[in-house]
Amino acid sequence: MVIISHIIAMSILLFAAFSEGFTVSGDQPSKPSQSQLFFTNDETKSSPAPAVTAKASPPIVKGKKPYITKLSSLDELKYFLQEDDRMAAIKFYAPWCKTCQRLGLQFTRLATELGDGIASRKMVEGQLRFAEVAYSPQTNHFVQDQLQVQAVPTLQLYHGFHKLWQRSGTKDTRDLRDTVLTLEFKTNEELLILGEEQDDGILQLAIEDTMFDQPDFLNEEW
Repeated sequence: MVIISHIIAMSILLFAAFSEGFTVSGDQPSKPSQSQLFFTNDETKSSPAPAVTAKASPPIVKGKKPYITKLSSLDELKYFLQEDDRMAAIKFYAPWCKTCQRLGLQFTRLATELGDGIASRKMVEGQLRFAEVAYSPQTNHFVQDQLQVQAVPTLQLYHGFHKLWQRSGTKDTRDLRDTVLTLEFKTNEELLILGEEQDDGILQLAIEDTMFDQPDFLNEEW
């Protein structure tokens, strides 16, 4: 009877333990990263966001579909930044990165709120423009070497060729949104001055380097 009582007690304990389930911490990437310089911070615990003053959101046009430009080269980035004097938000991501996928949903929502889009078959102009760059073997030189983006996901904010703001490894768009809403009432002249103060010069250097890659027809032997 004593043995049977022990067996019953052990069975009850085992059942209770398994009924609670198991917790697996962190998302395991389905693919290894393409470069040691790139990482996904799925397993990194985020620290509490600092308190910020609530800002009024602009009204969202009903049924609006955001327009996010896809970029894959330095030339495409140059043309994108040159064709408009509004600020531009750019997301750098990798398709296999789960943190990038979660950030992408918020980036799309922010583009719906603040960016260009289509509603009722009409183009709706937003406060700024949105673009994204997917990291791949084809864009490796553009992303890592020319723009020196060392981690995905990375968010950047530009005015013209000047980088106003950057955040790497972020899991949400709160800082980007707050920055945009803080700068929305500045004139183009004020943004130019701010851009010259904040810019790290990486894009300008990349553009200057490509000028020397062009063939020199004057010195070419015929």
